[in-house]
Formats: sequence, C-alpha cells, structure tokens
Amino acid sequence: MAGSRPSPGPERYWTFHSNLTHWSATGDPLPVMAQKIPSIQDGDWKVNPDGTMVTTWKIRPDIYWHDGTKLTAQDFVFGFEVALDPRLTVQELVPLRPIASVEAPDAQTLVINWKQLWIYGNSNAQHGVPALPRQQVEARYRSEDPVAFDASAAWRDEFIGLGPFKVVKWDLGNFVEAQAFDQYFQGRPKIDKITFKFVADVNVEVAQFLAGAIDVGLIGSMLKPTQLTELRNQWGPGKGMVFSDATLMRMLQFSFRVDGQPWDPKSMGWADDKRFRQAMFYAIDRKELVDVWGVGGYAQAGEYLTLGPDDPVTALARQRNIPTYQYDLKKATQLFSDAGWNKAADGMLRNSAGQTVTFVCCRLASADSNDNRESLAWGQYWKTLGMDVIHPIQPVPAGLAATDARKAGLFGWGGRISNWYFSVSQHYAQLIQSNSPNDANRWTGSNGGGYLNVSYDKLFDQRMQTLAVDQRREVELQLVAAMAEELPVLPVYYNPLGLVARDGITGFATKCGDLKSCAGGTVLDDAVTLISGTSSRLSACRFQPAPIWLSFSKSLEREYSPGPSVGNGTWPVARQVSGPTPWSRWLRPPLR
Repeated sequence: MAGSRPSPGPERYWTFHSNLTHWSATGDPLPVMAQKIPSIQDGDWKVNPDGTMVTTWKIRPDIYWHDGTKLTAQDFVFGFEVALDPRLTVQELVPLRPIASVEAPDAQTLVINWKQLWIYGNSNAQHGVPALPRQQVEARYRSEDPVAFDASAAWRDEFIGLGPFKVVKWDLGNFVEAQAFDQYFQGRPKIDKITFKFVADVNVEVAQFLAGAIDVGLIGSMLKPTQLTELRNQWGPGKGMVFSDATLMRMLQFSFRVDGQPWDPKSMGWADDKRFRQAMFYAIDRKELVDVWGVGGYAQAGEYLTLGPDDPVTALARQRNIPTYQYDLKKATQLFSDAGWNKAADGMLRNSAGQTVTFVCCRLASADSNDNRESLAWGQYWKTLGMDVIHPIQPVPAGLAATDARKAGLFGWGGRISNWYFSVSQHYAQLIQSNSPNDANRWTGSNGGGYLNVSYDKLFDQRMQTLAVDQRREVELQLVAAMAEELPVLPVYYNPLGLVARDGITGFATKCGDLKSCAGGTVLDDAVTLISGTSSRLSACRFQPAPIWLSFSKSLEREYSPGPSVGNGTWPVARQVSGPTPWSRWLRPPLR
C-alpha cells in the first residue's frame, strides 16, 4: 500500500478494523456499524438544558470479530476504559475528553454521555470510542502491567479486528499478509488476499512497480512527483494509473520551546515575534516550489489552514481578505527589520547585540532524495536573507526509551516540515495547548512545537461546542485569521501524495461516486473498496477479484508497529514516534 506517513492510518484502519461511522467526502457522518446516525430530530441525540448531551447508538446485529465472536456494545465500553487509562501512552484524546461515560444497556445499544456540547456527537469513526475484543485482551489488561500489555502480540500478528480483512501473517520489516474475512458484515471481500509490503526506498518501489511486483500504491507508499512522473513516462499512455490526492497541507512547524535548546534562546527570533515568522513566510516563493516540487502539475500552493481548498471557510477567508503572504522579499526584509533583525555586512541577519539566527531545519537526514530536496529548497530561501540555516535535523540518539526518545525528538530544531491534517478532530486541534507534548502526557501530542495561545484555545473550545453550522464557520474563520496572523506554522503547499495502480487493475477510481458506498471499505460492483484520505477528500480504489500486492514506506513500520496504548480507536493508531509503536495506535488514524 502506498501513501505518506500521515495518511496510511485510515487505509490500514478500514482494511483491518471498523467503527460506527465513517465520513463522506463532504464531511458528513455515514453509518457503518451503526444502524443509523443519531439526530436531534429523532431523539437519539439529546441536548440537555445544562449543556450536557446524550447520544444513543444502535449497532448492527450481524457484526463479528475476526475470531468469530459477536461484537457487542460492551466492547466499546471496554475500549473507552482502556483508551483513557492514564497508565498507557495514548495521544490525541481530544475527541474522548468531552465524554463523561459510556454505557451498554444491551448488546446492540451504546449510550455515550457527554460532559458538554460537542459538534461531533453524531459521529464515532476511527477517532471515536473504540471497540476492543474483550475475549482476547480484557484478561491481559486486568492482569498485566502496562508495559507487558503494550507489548502484547494482540496488537501485531495476533490482532483481531472487525474489518473486511484479517491479519494472517506479519513478517516484521517485510510484509503483512491479510486474508478476506468471510463473516464481514458488509459482505465478503472479492479480493482473497492483500499483501502490504514494506519498502525502504521510493526508487525501489518504482522498480518493483515496473517489474510487476507491486500492484497498487496508496498514500502510504510516499511516492512523490518525481516517482509519479517516472512511472507515468515508463508506462506510457493508457498503461496503469498515476495521480495524486491533496489529502493534507505541507507546512513548516516552528519550535517555540526556548528552554532546553542547544543554542542561545535569544537567537530564536521566530519564537518571540510574529513579525519574524511573517517575514519568513513572505520569503518563500511557493509558486516556484510548486513548479519544481509539483512535477507534472501534482501540487498547488497553500493559502490558509482550513479543511482544504473546497472548504467553505476557505472561500470566506478569501472574501474577508485574510492575508496569504505571497512572495515579497521587500516586505520580508522590512518585517525582519521591524522585529529587530537586519542584514549585516557579512550577509547575516543580526540583532542589536550582534547575534545571528541559528535555524536548524527542516528534515532529518534521509535516504529518500525527495526529503532532502524538499528540506534544502525551503531552507535556501531563508538562508539567502541571512538566516544561519542548518540542514539536517539531527536524529534522536539510539538506545533511548520510547518516552525519552519522543522528548528528545522535540528539541534541537527550529523548524521542521510536517503535515497539516484535513480531518475533523486533528485539524484545528493540532495547535491547542492540551495537545502539546510534555512530561505529564509522556511527550505525546500533535502540537510538537509547543505553541501556546490562550485565545486560540478558547476559540477552539467555542467551535467544538457550536452546533449551528453557520455560526461554527464564523468561529472557524476566526481561528484561520488567528493562525494567519500568528503563523505558528507556515502552510506552503498541498502535499502531492501519489496513488498508483499498475496496468490490469480495473475499477481504480480517483473519487467516490456514490458516497454512501464509500463508507469504510464496503463492497462496490463486486469489488472491495479501500478508502484513502480523509473526510474532505476521499479516494476510492476498487479492485477486481485476485490477490493484490500493495506497498508502503518501510519507515511506516517503524512508526506504526506493535504495542497497545490503544489510542483512541483500536489497532493502528497513527502517530509519529521513535521506535516500535503498537498497532493499536496505528489503527487509530490522524484525528480530525
């Protein structure tokens, strides 16, 4: 399976597991394991006078775990307990924190009691309350210490899920073999076997595609424009399918962690003055980057940190003239000066004390030429204007415990290229204080730069409790405006992640047609649908019956491998860490 580090989560999740709902391409919840979507009109989504809520879910009666055990509502109650266990390292719990309790009055009824208003009360997808196979893991959970539970084989080759495919074999570092699940509640998949291959180098992936050793590449393969263009040219017209899907924004994340850095904090001009960050954004020629990086028209420049170019809030931002910082060296130079940094005779930016700006950026050293080209290209713009840009970011020392490794990875850089997720729970939540890694949460969370803004957090809370769509969009516009002014991250371009199918694979679609049939890997025209992407942009990949070989970056296995810290949805939770990570985390994809 092909795709980038941030996006393979949904691909794996809906292959091996499932939940009550999925997201349509327009961001609406669709029933998957639920019989229907709760609504205020029907009375199964109740908003109480005190601001609390209750949602009642009816679960389909024909759902079975991969070991043949019937799913019950109690499996969700247990999953909720494990996900919130403070002894386990679980990140991105934003969607679960507003929940007061979860109840199972009977086997097919799940009741979620909410502490407050929450706009996603009528959804429970891969980011929501997870179902866990009690028959397999509850006894272990009750008897084992957290470390042993985290290392359980239940999160790897013994994994039991609810999806269309079940794990047959996992050869660590090489492949995961999946077999069609006969009792899958939406019908047995028409593909008998899928093999997910771990490939260490994107150029090796290309060679394997050309040799016929790989059939399909989804977002997890990390194929970029250079490789997509090569495949398109090698295959020629009408041979195979090559395209990209802008499922996320490529951004520069700033570090605001002044203490504990290996350089003088006074040289961190970007950390204490938004004018410095604004100058840096003006200094990037995004059109040039897209022309070079987006070979063959695969990419487009970024504007705002909305839920994508088609998000209604994007149109509102344009109408209200929220700034986009188009390339302007004169404005960049002036803003640097306003912030107290001017270019000296030696060509370096210096403050009144004569200090220079040490900016370690933007990627770790990598065998992937795409990574190195990207990092050097971004850094060169700031280097030209006098910043002391240092590439690459140094890796975390070997041998550290997982928590120490996560902590170490958050220091020693000034800016790093990352991805902005177009997803319900993880989108605006990426910058709130509660998602900032620290000792209390064992250095987990998406706000890796440590950005803290009380006003932003209040707006985020207001958004999550504003049920009226029009009113909520106005709050979202305020969040977008705040980010455009403060620039804790720089939205540079939509990430051109490749999706590829070799010649002979039929029914491979770039967009979902019937959105209802795209929910969670359903059967479409006698072909299994694998979902890639997020709620705002879905890609449906439909295959005819036959074994399928897919590839994805080998680095994914390092980031999404065994454990449990069941994240907020069972097996594979997406998160970026050093060292092995539970499949339980891998199954929980980026939060929306």
